[in-house]
Amino acid sequence: MYTSKLVVLFATAAALTSAQRYDLNEGSECLSPDNKPGVCVFLQQCPHLLYHVQQSRMPGGQNSVQLLRRSLCRFYGRDPVVCCESTGGSTPPTNENDLSSQAKTGIVAHKNINLLPKNCGDTFHSSIVGGRMAGLTEHPWLAALVYRTRNGQEVLCGGALINNRYVLTAAHCIKVPYGNQLVSVRLGEHNLVTEKDCYKDAKGVEKCADPPLTVLVESAKAHEKYGGVDRFNDIGLVRLERNVPFTNYTKPVCLPLSDTLLKSSFAGSIHEIAGWGRTENSSSSDVKLKVSLRVFENDRCAAQYRVLYPSVKLDSSQLCAGGEQGRDSCSGDSGGPLVAQNGKWFVTGVVSYGPRNCGTQDLPGIYTRVTSFLPWILDNLKP
Repeated sequence: MYTSKLVVLFATAAALTSAQRYDLNEGSECLSPDNKPGVCVFLQQCPHLLYHVQQSRMPGGQNSVQLLRRSLCRFYGRDPVVCCESTGGSTPPTNENDLSSQAKTGIVAHKNINLLPKNCGDTFHSSIVGGRMAGLTEHPWLAALVYRTRNGQEVLCGGALINNRYVLTAAHCIKVPYGNQLVSVRLGEHNLVTEKDCYKDAKGVEKCADPPLTVLVESAKAHEKYGGVDRFNDIGLVRLERNVPFTNYTKPVCLPLSDTLLKSSFAGSIHEIAGWGRTENSSSSDVKLKVSLRVFENDRCAAQYRVLYPSVKLDSSQLCAGGEQGRDSCSGDSGGPLVAQNGKWFVTGVVSYGPRNCGTQDLPGIYTRVTSFLPWILDNLKP
């Protein structure tokens, strides 16, 4: 989380440096101050520039200050969006999920910890210029849960691949009403209605993803204490019928295992959600969409909900994110992962529920907090 001093730094840069453009949207392709290709992301999601934030506060840190100023794409409110080099620069990013140097105590001493992949949460480069559509290789852990319904087979929920056999999702995506039955999971998917997913790069060259992988569901387990009107414990695991191979388009996301992440409330930080759920015009999207969201403090979130929904209760096993007009997860995104980046991408929340009208100002979406359920997740993994 960056300080108000940093916000002042960027505000001053925007006011004084008129030669630089500050109108590139989040997700836009850009050139770094060193003329290297990059993508505009929220500052919190660029470890290379976060390193220079620290350096800018040190004696002789003027070069870092200038680099930060020249890297600015635009602001969303008071949040700076910066041009982040796809290579991450020469400074190695911090990897909060690197447990190799940590003592094997607490959650990382769990008997099933070795069932999690050592390589997870790989960074990706956005191939989409502006807008909210995700690129072919973005969010490669995103899973589409397919159900047998009265209308045939439909994608009704999302999930996150956490190893080669398991998908993390919401309990309410497993305990589904109206006779719908979860039958399979699609991985490496981008457009739900096309057999081949392609795009043209800036030079007009067509690039195509591998065909999506459909895997049958062997079993699904919802949290034993899910089912109350408060919607606590809304988390579940889907076990696939077979191990899946990892590719450029199908990769696992990390679980938040480090001490730093376990202790964090994440309040004020920027996270990202992707899925095929309803958009603002109440229609489903065939194409994978993404949006960046700020995490709210739970007390503030609960107070705002009580105004319109007095019965809503929140506890520490949940988190809130969003609350900006038109920027939200929505119904078809249920079970999908809220993720954040710090060297690697890790899953912080599972989409649970939200206001009746998605993207309502000051009413964030409600997510199951993954750090509260790490023991349950690991307890229920099998080789």
